[in-house]
Amino acid sequence: MKRNLLFFFVFGVALLFSSCNDDEGVTRTNTENYAVFVTGERTVTVPESGGTFELEARVTPRFVGPVRISFEVEGDPANFEVLSDENVITVPAGATSGKVLIKAIDNTDFNPVPNKMTIRLTGANAGYELPSGFGFDIGVEEKTIIFEDDENCAPGAEVNWVGSLNVEDVGFGNVAATGRVIDGNCGELIITGNLPNSNAQLTPDFLFVFDNSGDTGNVTCAPQPYGDNTYEATGTFNANTGQIEVYYLFKDAAGDLIWDGTNIITPN
Repeated sequence: MKRNLLFFFVFGVALLFSSCNDDEGVTRTNTENYAVFVTGERTVTVPESGGTFELEARVTPRFVGPVRISFEVEGDPANFEVLSDENVITVPAGATSGKVLIKAIDNTDFNPVPNKMTIRLTGANAGYELPSGFGFDIGVEEKTIIFEDDENCAPGAEVNWVGSLNVEDVGFGNVAATGRVIDGNCGELIITGNLPNSNAQLTPDFLFVFDNSGDTGNVTCAPQPYGDNTYEATGTFNANTGQIEVYYLFKDAAGDLIWDGTNIITPN
């Protein structure tokens, strides 16, 4: 009986010391200490013309600073500027959180796919302010910032001529061509092919500009190089019939007319 009492006494003392040690944080693991953004949403949308905005982060448990939370960013720096120094969010002494200030950079491009950036917390270091052994190794807390486009431009009728095209040189046969658009360049269509139907068989790019985003209107092709010569055209487009019809001029390097004609451009 005495042995049993002695065993329970020793076991109880050991348990008491173990509990005290836990309270002092000696046996805590790094997974209990991490840096997080204060708000929980993973994606934030801001207008690209919205100027500056801030994101707030804190450490857990909520130690009183100073604490330095490090972070990294991904994305095209043409779309944003991080105003914090050295990619660090500082939690001041007496506080439990800090902020990073970001500036959205406005542009005049139309972006069918919005620009974005990702900011990812990578760790924190509080130095002697925290008990020895308290680590902050993380790497999973991140936010994606989507910059909402504020341009009023949108793709128009030009998208009807994207892909494989047939170009009829009226009275002189047909040639193959391809059409494509560039994101952000609304009202513009690039046609690659032998549009003047020349024996030189060159296939340069020709830029056609639409005067509106509707189904019908006017289209122009300013003088474009074709070897040593130039091709230029003016006419109309009709998305309902699928036709671009232009009167073109094919000129030599001196600007003298070699020949003229009519191109009718339709999707294949």
